[in-house]
Amino acid sequence: MPARSALFDAAARETFERDGYARLPGLIPPPVLERLRGFFDPLLVADWVPHKAVADAPQGKVVTNIGRLFAWGDPAPLELLALPEIMEVATAICGDDMFVVQEFAVIKNRGDATPVLWHQDMVHGRSAPCFAMGLYLDDAEPGEGALRFVPGSHLAGEPICALALSAPALCTDQNYIVQKLAPLLAL
Repeated sequence: MPARSALFDAAARETFERDGYARLPGLIPPPVLERLRGFFDPLLVADWVPHKAVADAPQGKVVTNIGRLFAWGDPAPLELLALPEIMEVATAICGDDMFVVQEFAVIKNRGDATPVLWHQDMVHGRSAPCFAMGLYLDDAEPGEGALRFVPGSHLAGEPICALALSAPALCTDQNYIVQKLAPLLAL
């Protein structure tokens, strides 16, 4: 049974379940955000090492994905996971017996012209609550945001090709939680 939460209140839960996402601005303390930026900055060097995806862009090669965040030897991603605020929201959605399934970063570089194609996360029958958490370290301008979503699409049962024709909502803020049921939490 999911717990009650002051951070993930009834209004946030209603939005989450109806639209498939909820925004929780300011959830991550600024010092933690700075440590996360410090973790990611050196990883953005476009070298070919395991667990990094590199693509061509107009400005040269850019890192687009980084996997296995907990294995890079820096405690910043683990600190994020262990934040009481994160744990409170996660248990409010999934209950006390929740667990992490995957940790990775999608990197969208401003002006890199690398397309972010429409896709659906967690396309499977769910027997328990689940969610994805997005943390955005930098602001973006409208049209340049790293996340687009179709509110309510997690309930529609439509294929991605049909959903891609819908008018998306665009997240451009920094530091919010979005999720999908497959809901999304944006931090």
